[in-house]
Amino acid sequence: MKIFCLNLKRATERREMIEKEWVKNHGFDIEFFNAFDRRELEKGNCIFPYNEERTIKRIGRPLSKGEIACATSHVLLLKHALNKGYDEIVVM
Repeated sequence: MKIFCLNLKRATERREMIEKEWVKNHGFDIEFFNAFDRRELEKGNCIFPYNEERTIKRIGRPLSKGEIACATSHVLLLKHALNKGYDEIVVM
């Protein structure tokens, strides 16, 4: 089973904390995967289609840019894991 940690490139303190606590102190083999940054959405860069009208009908509100970026990050990570041939993964 492969362990991945989604982490924004700009979140260097978070990455350092996880590397210290989980990798160095506990010996976990964690692969860091660059999360999709909501700032890219603010620039108009969207990887996957998003239909705000359908979303509002389904859940009663639009998704925030952070929610869209989070979902995008998870999908990109799953595609990466499938391409690498991993059968099971854990996402942090």
